[in-house]
Amino acid sequence: MRWDFVRFVAWKELLSTFRDKRTLASTILLPLVMIPIFLIGFPLIIGKTIGGEQEKRQVVGVVGLERMPASLKKSLEGDAKLAVGVELKAVTDATKAVQDGTVEAAIVVPEKVPSSAGGKPVPIQVHFKQSSQKAQLVFSKISDSIDVYARELTKAKLLEAGLSEQVLTPVVSSPVNADTVAEKASGIFAFLIPMFLIQWMLAGGQATAIDATAGEKERGTLEALLVTPVSRLEVVIGKLIAVVTFSVSATIFSMLGLLLTGLISAFLLPSMLDTKTRSGGSLNELLGGNLSLSGEGFAMLLLVGITMAILIASLLIAICIFARSFKEAQTYLAPLAIVLIIPAVFLQFADFLARGSQIYAIPVIGSMLTILDVVKGVLVWPHALTAIAVNLIVAAVMVAFALSSFRREQVLFRN
Repeated sequence: MRWDFVRFVAWKELLSTFRDKRTLASTILLPLVMIPIFLIGFPLIIGKTIGGEQEKRQVVGVVGLERMPASLKKSLEGDAKLAVGVELKAVTDATKAVQDGTVEAAIVVPEKVPSSAGGKPVPIQVHFKQSSQKAQLVFSKISDSIDVYARELTKAKLLEAGLSEQVLTPVVSSPVNADTVAEKASGIFAFLIPMFLIQWMLAGGQATAIDATAGEKERGTLEALLVTPVSRLEVVIGKLIAVVTFSVSATIFSMLGLLLTGLISAFLLPSMLDTKTRSGGSLNELLGGNLSLSGEGFAMLLLVGITMAILIASLLIAICIFARSFKEAQTYLAPLAIVLIIPAVFLQFADFLARGSQIYAIPVIGSMLTILDVVKGVLVWPHALTAIAVNLIVAAVMVAFALSSFRREQVLFRN
């Protein structure tokens, strides 16, 4: 293979993309701006929403409001001045009131509500939409208030017997957060980071890949290139280098966006998300966003990112060469973006996976898991090296497939 010819093809494709200022902006500027916005904005918006809902007085329907004990009613309504508790509203049909949106949740007061402890437990139905996160928060408020009422009855019964309420709780659980510093910093939205990185890799190389294949077909310049002394292998490698260059550039700027996210969020989020959770921690600790990477972690992230970018670039070339036009190539690549997003979304359940070497040998998924391990500070080098090796092997297979396509005239001259 003659590298002078390879450089000639690569430079031709790079120059074509450099002239498109919008592509350069999407490769360089957008990752630096959008990644901090998403990784800081998600925790901030959701944290403020949760905190606001906790302090808001939601409307709760009650079937049988007239027979609700005063102490239970007081426990539910809380302190109106501090905007805690809920606002009670009489309704006749609990389920219908919730489904109509008249109330956030509804309580069905039984015919005989116990006024003292000692008898058979009486269930108090709470109707709410379990598919709604907001409704679950309201249910949590109602459940806590009912628990307070039950404890008051139990306490009164124990006092009658000359006992303290502490006899019922000789042992209590005390939650202690065992997350590492990196796990606390990444938070529950860490699974979004691999998705963002891979999507920017795809976006960075997509324009160049389409222009270098389907775009040349559409313009009729591919034939002129193929009659030159440049071999088909040199054409494929040259085009691949150009696509990899922009894909890797997008990867690097995405990682710089991650570092920028860590610097900004370290000062911004702790003071803005200081609302306490039921486990005793703060929303800032739960939601994360304060990403912090060690030098080793950043190096591994860069290595996985570059090999993943090579894989995606080779896949783009292999797919786009079959398209007759720029528009057709975009149609081919639309499902690819979805295929890459689906495993990224399922990464939120990664804790349920058995993290053996086999799962890291699955293309794309292994790389996503490695990126997730890096940001959570639980990197295992053999797993990461397995994912890197698989990236390079699959990329080589895609390059071989692209080369075979470039040697088939029915593919090159489909239009």
